[in-house]
Amino acid sequence: MMPANFERPRAKSVLLLLTLSLFLKTPFAAAATKFEQFSSEAEAAYKNRNYPEAQKCFEQALKEADKLDKNDKRIATTIYNLALVFQAEGNYAEAESNMLKALDQMIYLYGAEHQRVAQVYMDLADLYVEEFGQENKPELKKKAAENYRKGIDIFEKIYAQSSGQEAGSSGESAPAGKDAGGKKGAQGKPDPQAAALDLANATRMLADFYAEDEIFNQAEPLYKRSLELEEYASGSDDKSLAKHKAKVAEFYCIQGKHKPAEPLFKEALAASEKSNGEDSIETGRILYNFGGLYYDQGSFGDAEVMFKRALKILEKDSEKNEQDLAQKSIALADVLDMEGKVEEAGSVYKKAITTLEKGEDKSVLIRGLKQYQKHYLMMNNKDEASKISARIKDLKAKGSAQQ
Repeated sequence: MMPANFERPRAKSVLLLLTLSLFLKTPFAAAATKFEQFSSEAEAAYKNRNYPEAQKCFEQALKEADKLDKNDKRIATTIYNLALVFQAEGNYAEAESNMLKALDQMIYLYGAEHQRVAQVYMDLADLYVEEFGQENKPELKKKAAENYRKGIDIFEKIYAQSSGQEAGSSGESAPAGKDAGGKKGAQGKPDPQAAALDLANATRMLADFYAEDEIFNQAEPLYKRSLELEEYASGSDDKSLAKHKAKVAEFYCIQGKHKPAEPLFKEALAASEKSNGEDSIETGRILYNFGGLYYDQGSFGDAEVMFKRALKILEKDSEKNEQDLAQKSIALADVLDMEGKVEEAGSVYKKAITTLEKGEDKSVLIRGLKQYQKHYLMMNNKDEASKISARIKDLKAKGSAQQ
């Protein structure tokens, strides 16, 4: 099967910065207080990944917060931001403790069904997923799923309210005096498109969670829901939507479900070409994975067209991703072999292997050499195949010795 592997998006650092920005931009008093000074210094340190300094400054800000009214929203903000710093440092116990404190404070200040409360639930779930990656405790996965669901339930209610409905999933309206949060539209209701986008993002996070665990039957309806919401919120030609459609198509490819994957790839490609440009890197990535679908279906001619166009685009980014480009070139060479274009395939293999030889990850080189060996076996060139076999054995021996 061609590489179209599903990966949980490595967007946590972006999410942290966005979340940090969301709260740090809360309007402060005009006077330059010590609290504000420490908070500003902490934000700068965080952005520079100087986490010890950020921790120190946020803790100093909290000491100054003792002089503020206990209902001052900046206190919950600072506790929350401190949790993010602890998470970045890998101190999950302190991160959880502070995030739960901030959550309680925000529920008190904003109400249990506010957008900010929902976002904290989502980030708390992400914290448990990240911690699970380090400690492999099953209870962390359970806690993650529970918090994702809590966040989604709130976003569902906000979205329902934006559509003029009285109740969310629980059948209860927001508490008196506490709004549901989010960008406001007509008559004080949340903006429907903004609410839909929030819900789409939250739903996709839970879908990713299930997909990573290969619980595909639970991930699939969530992906469908997230795409519907995002298309409503952003329009069919949105850059983000193009990327997410391609991702869901890859999700189907993993399961061998080519029928629903193909139209999604076509839609993603058309949207990316329109919003990102026909020669954009994002379009190139979609083309490559689309080619993988055709390879899996045995449509080698279509796969060749997609791979060649993708590689031509991705070569523009080759200085940053030379090794990745070489691996993708191996896929093209394999397709050419399948079509009987062995001479062209050999040329592509040779160039790719030369690049992989320069890389540090020898396991990637070994995989490429195995494909190159098959190329010579197809040509009945046993001498060259034997040379490559010896090279593979040598690399494996050196790898074992280093371990």
